[in-house]
Amino acid sequence: MHKFCRIETERYVEMGKFYEGRVVSHSTQPLHADHSFMDELANQILRHYLGVPTGGKLRMLRETVLKERNGLSDLRERLFKEDLSPSLEFFTEASETLALWIEQDLDKVICARKAGSPHNSTPAFDLIGVTLGDGKHALRLVQVKATESDLRGQSSLAIRKFRKAAERKLEYAIGFEVTLLQDSKYMPDYVDVNDLRYNIQYRVTG
Repeated sequence: MHKFCRIETERYVEMGKFYEGRVVSHSTQPLHADHSFMDELANQILRHYLGVPTGGKLRMLRETVLKERNGLSDLRERLFKEDLSPSLEFFTEASETLALWIEQDLDKVICARKAGSPHNSTPAFDLIGVTLGDGKHALRLVQVKATESDLRGQSSLAIRKFRKAAERKLEYAIGFEVTLLQDSKYMPDYVDVNDLRYNIQYRVTG
């Protein structure tokens, strides 16, 4: 991701009392016109769907693909319509993968993963990760909104869902996701899981 983009310094928005940051391309052309970027995004989507670690070598990915041809056929049917135009699920999968890539490569996160198992997301948040700021670990919950025309409205919806987490109404779901994060081996042993329950950050990526 560093090869293609960077995050601008976040600014504080007084009216909504939140921080806003923008992902900026190094190139003058749109990211979707950069073939090397799109190839890598496709690899990221495959890695997640087939359960290959993000840092897994391409050889491992190809070996997995050979063993999972039926799974790839299912993936193709889910992500593309009969006329090969992208389905709604394609935009969901691509946007969540892109947001995870941003979290893992461009921001100061210790670890991050998609919420839930592949093909089964958590309604209140799409990504979960652990950050370190001011010497303290924090749990970050991320909602991804793949929209251009109604980003403000979708962000308001995400905030309402986050309010449930702030009111401790999602403790079971969050605890389950933290366990999955631990089991994925991404979370280092030195992170105190108990502290994460009381220090939660919220982000909307759109």
